[in-house]
Amino acid sequence: MRNGGYAAGSAATHPGAAPGYDGGNDGVVGRDGHVYGSEPTVGEGEYSEDDDDYTESELSSAAASPVHNRSRQTGKTNSRIDPKQIPRVESEKVGEQIIQYGTRSMQIPPPSTAQFHAIDEGNCSPRFIRLTTNQIAFDEDLIDTTKLVVGAIVQPLANQMHGELPIPLVECGADGPIRCNRCNAYINPFCQWIKDGHAWICNLCEHENSTPQYYTCNLDAHGQRRDRLDRPELCRGSVEFRVGADYITRPLTAPAYLFVIDVSYSAIVTGLVQTAIDAIRASIDGLQALGARVGVLTYDDTVHFYSLNGREPQMMVVADVDDPFVPTIESDLLVPIQDDKMKTLFDAALGVIQETFVSSANVDGLNCMSAALQCGVELMKTSGGKIMSFITSLTSTGVGKMRNREDSEKGEQQVQQLVAQSSFCQELASQCAKECVTIDLFVAANAYVDMATLSTLTDNTGGQIYLYEAFAANKHGEALVQDVVMNVERFTGRDATMVIRVSDGLEVEEIIGAYFRSRPNEIELPTIDCHKTFGVVLRHTNKLSDKREACVQCAILYTVAGRRVIRVHTISVPITSVMGNVYRFADMHAIAALSLKQAVKRLQNGVKPERIRTALCEACVDMLYAYRRYCASSSSPSQLILSESLKLLPLATLALVKHALFHNMMSVDQLSVMCSAVRSMPCQVVWSLLMPKLFRIDRIDPDRCIPDESGRAYLPPTLSLSSNSIESDGVYLLDDSRSFYVWVGEDVDAQTMADLFETDEKSTSTATAASNHINSRFLDDPTHPATRVHQLMRLLRFDKPAFKTLQVISRMRKSKNEDNSLTRALAGESIDQTQFFKHLIEDAESHSRQGYANGNSQSHGDQKNKPAWLMSYIDFLCYVHKSIQDKFY
Repeated sequence: MRNGGYAAGSAATHPGAAPGYDGGNDGVVGRDGHVYGSEPTVGEGEYSEDDDDYTESELSSAAASPVHNRSRQTGKTNSRIDPKQIPRVESEKVGEQIIQYGTRSMQIPPPSTAQFHAIDEGNCSPRFIRLTTNQIAFDEDLIDTTKLVVGAIVQPLANQMHGELPIPLVECGADGPIRCNRCNAYINPFCQWIKDGHAWICNLCEHENSTPQYYTCNLDAHGQRRDRLDRPELCRGSVEFRVGADYITRPLTAPAYLFVIDVSYSAIVTGLVQTAIDAIRASIDGLQALGARVGVLTYDDTVHFYSLNGREPQMMVVADVDDPFVPTIESDLLVPIQDDKMKTLFDAALGVIQETFVSSANVDGLNCMSAALQCGVELMKTSGGKIMSFITSLTSTGVGKMRNREDSEKGEQQVQQLVAQSSFCQELASQCAKECVTIDLFVAANAYVDMATLSTLTDNTGGQIYLYEAFAANKHGEALVQDVVMNVERFTGRDATMVIRVSDGLEVEEIIGAYFRSRPNEIELPTIDCHKTFGVVLRHTNKLSDKREACVQCAILYTVAGRRVIRVHTISVPITSVMGNVYRFADMHAIAALSLKQAVKRLQNGVKPERIRTALCEACVDMLYAYRRYCASSSSPSQLILSESLKLLPLATLALVKHALFHNMMSVDQLSVMCSAVRSMPCQVVWSLLMPKLFRIDRIDPDRCIPDESGRAYLPPTLSLSSNSIESDGVYLLDDSRSFYVWVGEDVDAQTMADLFETDEKSTSTATAASNHINSRFLDDPTHPATRVHQLMRLLRFDKPAFKTLQVISRMRKSKNEDNSLTRALAGESIDQTQFFKHLIEDAESHSRQGYANGNSQSHGDQKNKPAWLMSYIDFLCYVHKSIQDKFY
């Protein structure tokens, strides 16, 4: 088991000390942010200070070289830190075995981004519930001292990795699954059996329950049921119960999908209408596999219905968009797609839309989207289902008409625009939740559409927003088609109700996600898919006994494949009175994901970004100060001591406070969409959003991005997120979990360009590649460089909520400075270039903006007055260390 880092010792031997810091000195960080020391050391650097005399730190390129610091006794200088030794995200290694993680192994779960097989030993997989700490503090005072948030990331329908055992299905009789009479928790492996199996004690509330006669079984010498291994609910952390009529709230009908297409002028000229039709046609196979019923509406300044009850589709127009209505019965408009006749009619309806609108558009440009959505909800109120709406512009006429707020409210008032401008969408969303209708929005807008208002439709119905900025069919067409197909084909439950229960002494304080709540203890989800994730914040209500375990149980009732099932995930972890154990078993990925979800919710509630950034920095300092004071007090004061489990906390915090979410760098629509996405974002996607992956793709090793004998393909090594990683003769791919950016250096040779990009073989200009794609002419050759890049992108796109688009960036020039070092700068800096360099979070802010500066992204002069979120990674570590020492002295 990994050492948690709370035992005393030097940084060289102390498992909790950050790599790059020697433990034998008595130095601290200077007030100007530089690193100073007290004694000469050999090996790795440290952070230190002389209160009277300061000298600029240097970065050692060789960790094994002597590192000399200013001594209070001798006054010698020359402090060094090796930037290669500071904590960073590790790359996977070729030949590395897939982690086999036993869920009761009492170890920290593998990172959410790692390749692992979860072996269900009674606790559910961390794919379903990932706790922020896997040992719960026994009381509120202890957790307040640690400054750790107690909570979980819950993804109840998460996909499992190939090779993992599927969740078992238990057939229940008329009485349903066994539950506690007091707290309604479901039977699970941690219940205690007494009275020779005739009674059991709930592990959540400690209530004694009688065992039904049909469920009674004798106990063995250890007090365990003799049939426990034969009953999945008694030995597995995740189980599904098939339930009967008592759990059916509405008729079990085939899933229904209604496509609502904007056919206004802007949708025609951008190519959205044709692209939406292509996407719908591409999804038909998936719809047939579901046995779904489908229909289509279109709208411009009126709403158009398409009746499929006849030999050919018939378009009906509703012109009254102030009081819209459905002009015919549901069965004429929603038809079973698996019927060949209906499939033909539905395809013909799509053809009618092409012929009617693609060639000629309403040049008035009016848009009655709200009226169309209201009609869609009315149409689906008896059956429920999904509305997939394609939009390009602000609702400008009819019910739910919106005004353009973008130009009237700027600057600090941007946060106010994250609030819906009217109650229409909220009321419609409430109706959707009641009628079991989910709304997904495919936004292909080139101007403001007030996503803050529209996002209430998705946030309250379990839906999702797909944003295609500055939409153009030739650029975003593939992404939109893939998103629609994936939305239809991914695992989805309908008419869902979810409850999260916890042990006595704990309670659920907050749940962050896309859902509707009409009852205090339940959340309602018209649909829930495999990517929907919830952030759960817990708090103590009483002291817990450290002789027991704390339990979290998620139960979700939903409909799938025509049957009603309850999926139950249970996790039980030790309760501890030892502070070091709380840190030792902390899960950095869960902490980062929950912190971002909480920060986004605060942003939506009107808290200013600068306050959020400050709070995140203070939380990082307070957490590490508490660890340093109470768990590593015997170590040298000069050391920045990090728990092994939290060694990436400073980098994650820096990533949080540098993220564009918390700076006025996005349009209001972009910000609204990002906030909505984060609330439901899976843990591994959040981590990639904060810690983008940077690869060099023109020199991929032969054993990378190509399946080995077992079928596994390894990613190339990731580079540090610094401009120092970028060389002018290289090609780099950056994955921020939502998009790919390919950076092409100015000095890339012509052969590399010809291999990687679909471009003119005679052209040696990198700018030519900017409008082209990765070469797809050699996909039959798995060893070809371009094929490896395609394989890399395929691996990075796997099991993500949305398709990642590709942007190639290739504008760069070079010059020589006075001391003959290479200075790189942007020629005609573009938005894409700015976004690319903003992801290099280890650079100081000036480098993020300039791309390349003086060849050293780690040392940036006087940091005394620079806010933490403008610092480089090393400077931020200095800032954290100095802040911790200020708390001591």
